[in-house]
Formats: sequence, C-alpha cells, structure tokens
Amino acid sequence: MKFALYFCCISIVCGTAFAGCGSKYNQNMPQNFIPLQAKAEAESDASRDFNALAYFGAGMSVPLATGTCCLMAAGTGIVLINDENVAFLPAISVPVILAAILSLDITDHSPPPNPPPERLIGKSPEYIKFYADTYHSKMRSYRKRSVAAGSIVGCTAMTAVAIMIQTIFDSLGGGPDLYLSSVALQ
Repeated sequence: MKFALYFCCISIVCGTAFAGCGSKYNQNMPQNFIPLQAKAEAESDASRDFNALAYFGAGMSVPLATGTCCLMAAGTGIVLINDENVAFLPAISVPVILAAILSLDITDHSPPPNPPPERLIGKSPEYIKFYADTYHSKMRSYRKRSVAAGSIVGCTAMTAVAIMIQTIFDSLGGGPDLYLSSVALQ
C-alpha cells in the first residue's frame, strides 16, 4: 500500500513539474501566431504571383525607346546640320540613363498590386492587415529589382548600339555627304 501511495505522490509531483515546464515553454512561444502566418503566406503568394518578365521588359523598354528616338534625332541632325563630327555616344547615353532613372522612380512611387480578395475571405482583420502589408512590400521589392535589371540591360544595349553606329559612321567617312550620295544612287 505504501508503494501505491508513493507512486501516486511521485506521479502527481512529476505530472505537475512536466505541466509547469510545458506552460513555461508556451510562454516563450509567440502569443499571437497570426502575424507570422500571414507574413509567411503573403511572401509565398507574392513570389508566386509576380511576373518578373513583364517588369523586366517594362524596365528595358524605356531606355530602348528613348535611345531609338535619340538615334533618329541624331541621324536627322546629321543631314540637316551638315556636321561630320557627330558624336552619337553622349547624345544617346545621357538621355537613356536619365530615362532609366525616371522609370525606376515611377516604379518606386506607383502603388503595388493588391492581393486577390478570395485569399482573404474568412480571415480576421488582423490577418488581412499583416497579409496585405507584407504582400505589398514583397511585390514592390520584386518589381523594383526587375525594373532595375531591365533598365540596366536596356542602357547597356543602347550604349552598345551607339558605339557600333559611331564606329560604322566614322569608318565610312561620316557626314551628310555619305547620306546624300546614298540617296542620289537610288
């Protein structure tokens, strides 16, 4: 009988000790699991929803369009001004770089897309707030990186085109006489 009594007492003491350890462990756990869950789900959804190719193309198109306009203006200026000492590189590179910086600035100040509402149905207001904030910040970050990469590629491409055109222009003798003689031959 003493054995059963000791066994019961030891069981109660050990049970209380283990329960106490468990409650202390739970006190160290985050009391509010909602922000962590919302953040993890929003980051996952944002990476899945993001279309990197579209934003890369948008970032690349601005310097390419600006550079093409500058090339056309420089070509027209050669014929109209009759200047043989035309430098394509500074005439193109500066506006192209400024256009790339402008595209990054526009991207930074435009609002990021909202998360799809069907993902937030039945969620608490606290969850929706954390989810939306994290989704917006991740989408903005992804968008800025893609547009910056596209702008760098576009600037590099237009600078290479300007160098090639300048090299060809200089090797052929340059100037408006080259253009006018090619028009006269037709």
